[in-house]
Amino acid sequence: MANQPASATLTTVGDTLVLRNSTNAKYARAVFTNTYTGLSGSWQGSNEGTDSTYVNLTAMREDTGGLVSGAFSLSATNCSIASAINNWNYVRFKVTAISTGSVDVRIDPLPSISLPLGVSPIALSSVTSAVTSASANAFAVGAAGTTAPTFNVDASASSVATGWGIVGAAAASGASLAVISSGTNENGTIDAKGSGTLTINGTATGAITLARATGVTGALTVTSTSASSLAVGRQGATTPTLKVDSSTSSQAAGLSIVGAASGSGVAVAAIGGTNEPLTLDAKGSGTITIGATSTGAVTIGATSQALIIPGPQTMGIGASTAAAGTTTSDAGALPAGTASVYPTTGADDTKGVVIHASDKVTGRKIFIGNGVSNKILKVYPASGGTINGAGADVAFSSASGKGVVIVCLSSGSNTWLAS
Repeated sequence: MANQPASATLTTVGDTLVLRNSTNAKYARAVFTNTYTGLSGSWQGSNEGTDSTYVNLTAMREDTGGLVSGAFSLSATNCSIASAINNWNYVRFKVTAISTGSVDVRIDPLPSISLPLGVSPIALSSVTSAVTSASANAFAVGAAGTTAPTFNVDASASSVATGWGIVGAAAASGASLAVISSGTNENGTIDAKGSGTLTINGTATGAITLARATGVTGALTVTSTSASSLAVGRQGATTPTLKVDSSTSSQAAGLSIVGAASGSGVAVAAIGGTNEPLTLDAKGSGTITIGATSTGAVTIGATSQALIIPGPQTMGIGASTAAAGTTTSDAGALPAGTASVYPTTGADDTKGVVIHASDKVTGRKIFIGNGVSNKILKVYPASGGTINGAGADVAFSSASGKGVVIVCLSSGSNTWLAS
């Protein structure tokens, strides 16, 4: 059975007219006629229908387009109000004041409402009323109302106490959108629907500022032709710690960083065409340092790749060692794997130096200098090793007044090649 309209003549403070919303009509209209003065009343809803359970509803004055809530005054001429009543089993009008006369009230359930001819839409600048509702469509705006609305406020959570606050300001002072809550700290969520894309600042030309720590779950793609497409640092693009420049008009090459499981390393590589060079530069006369704090070896290129060093090569110079003794056991010990060049003193055709075990690394090349211009320097391998196929711990003799270039052929077998 369809909802039936309710009507009555009200004359005294406290008089009420109740509509039983038996078929869950979405809207209702109350029309006020007759001759009266000083009339005011409350438009209310309840699920139980008992007097103490009614709460004030917000309604629209159809003669002015304004909103009313709580106890509101009605003009002495015929007028009407309308509102959404989605979740309420009962709605009523209750007289809170009447000076003279009586008012005829009729409440009609409606499937939808629209402004009467000649009435302008509600001017939001004049709205100061609060909407009290526990509906999933507490405030819905759109051509079809709650059906696919343009804007919808859902206050249906049983303990709802959070929301969004919009604060306006003077021109050029911006507007703010912030979570509001009875709690001290509240999260906020902004979502597109389904697999839709969320776009922020898609038409404005200003920057987007993220003022706090930001986490990204999923892929992050930055599309930019700026010289500072990605700048990270305490001053942003001013002297950044990291900067990505994609300002080249035909830019199609870049850098890839690939992570791996613990102990499997990190790969840095050029990406783009089939063959792409990769340039690594310090600034100005600054020095590029590789492996300065790690303790492992530094490998440059595969075994089949040439190593090209166009400029002068600067070698690391170790501490000087005095040649001594006549056997590997009493020879002067070279420093512990600290450089590629080791100067010596005191060569006298019999004295020598012994290579430290720390330099016993396959492929390790060192130069042992002879600081005496007319004497032979004896060079002993790391303890137990052999040089140029000679016996264990047999010294290699330099040319008179010359140094020795020696390479570790195998750290496992402790074999060396010298010249």
